[in-house]
Amino acid sequence: MIFILSTERSGSTLLRVLLDSHPQVAAPGELGLGELCHRHLIVLARTLGQCGEGPPAPLSTEQWLAGECPPGTASALVLEHTRALVDRIMGEYARARGKSRWCNKTPSDLPYAELFRLLWPEARFLCLHRQGLDVAASCLDLSRLGYMRELAPYVMASPTNTVAAMLRSWAEKTEKILDFERRWPESCHRLRYEDLVRQPAETLAGVLQFLDLEACPQLHHVALRQPHHPGGGDPKIWQTREVREDRIGAGRQLPASLIPSSLAVQVSSLLEQLGYQGEFASD
Repeated sequence: MIFILSTERSGSTLLRVLLDSHPQVAAPGELGLGELCHRHLIVLARTLGQCGEGPPAPLSTEQWLAGECPPGTASALVLEHTRALVDRIMGEYARARGKSRWCNKTPSDLPYAELFRLLWPEARFLCLHRQGLDVAASCLDLSRLGYMRELAPYVMASPTNTVAAMLRSWAEKTEKILDFERRWPESCHRLRYEDLVRQPAETLAGVLQFLDLEACPQLHHVALRQPHHPGGGDPKIWQTREVREDRIGAGRQLPASLIPSSLAVQVSSLLEQLGYQGEFASD
């Protein structure tokens, strides 16, 4: 099992298309597996999880979402059934495409990362990052016709400063990804959008090695010329035939005066942790 963790507008659609082109990986469009697992846990916990001997499964899911299995055979059964459901769906999909591995890419699944690891301890996580100002600029560009559901709460909290709203979304979610990386370093592989589009062959080689997949040096050349199942993500990707780096640096145009000082400090710290020191400074 492969999970891509990212913020919105970080290049996750590109990464999933690249992986979907590998002969061993089936990476469909956005599925919302986190919501499916969460809902399935609730249904099972409040039905079968209340039967049998020993302590019943908890009626709420806080422990599972935190990556903790509640005590008792009932809770273990709830987890087992939830995993089996997704394994059956994704396994059959992978086999139907002649693949042996499946990959889940949905940025809104980030809150379920700990649950995914609880369900699949052997899973590999690709932690994809992109420079925060560029993410904010991309979110604003996409939002001219309406805000994505995942961004709406940040806009509602800062309706007169959408630049700050987009950066807060990026900062909050990036902190969650970095915390997950620190907690589970052996299960995570960090990569940056900028490296993926500037040095695709080298960056993908590291990804494939981490995933124990066979090398595929031409992957970035053929991926965007092959058909892929649609579904969510960046629609612009279907209009290009090559990996491009011309979207790097768009965040330079964001006015620094719209970034509150406390947020600027937070963003600067995160950029430094991700290796963006002094790069793409806001004007």
